[in-house]
Amino acid sequence: MLEDLDLEYPPPADAEVALFDAVSAGDTAKVKELLNNGANAKASWILRTTPLHRAAERGFIDIARLLLDARADINARTDWNAFTPLSLAIENHQTEMVRLLLAYGVSTQKQGLYPRTPLQDAEKYGFDDIAELLREYGAK
Repeated sequence: MLEDLDLEYPPPADAEVALFDAVSAGDTAKVKELLNNGANAKASWILRTTPLHRAAERGFIDIARLLLDARADINARTDWNAFTPLSLAIENHQTEMVRLLLAYGVSTQKQGLYPRTPLQDAEKYGFDDIAELLREYGAK
C-alpha cells in the first residue's frame, strides 16, 4: 500500500491518482470527467511528474489539450533530470505534441539543470521535423 511506503513526495489525492491512471491509459473521456469534477491538472507525484508529462511522452494530444485548458503547468520540471513535457515529447518523437505545446506557449529555452535546449535535443536525436518546427517558433 502507498501509505506504507516512505516516499519523499506524498501521493496526490484520490482524484489525482485516478487522473494519472486515466492519462496513462489514454482514456480521454475519463480525464475529461475527472477534470470536470475537480481533479487538479497541476498535480504531481513521485519526482514531480505531472499528468502532462505522461500525456506528452505518449503523444496523447486530446488529453494534453484538456490538461492545458485546465491550467496544467506547461513548463513543469521533474526532479529527475529536470524533464519538461516538451523535452519528453521531443525524446519520444511526438511531433504533433511538440506542435501543440508550442501553440500553447511552452518555453523553448534551457530549463533548470537540464543540459540542453529543446532544439539541441531534437538535433541530438536526429528529429529534423521537430527541429524545424522549433525553429519556426523561434527556438535557438
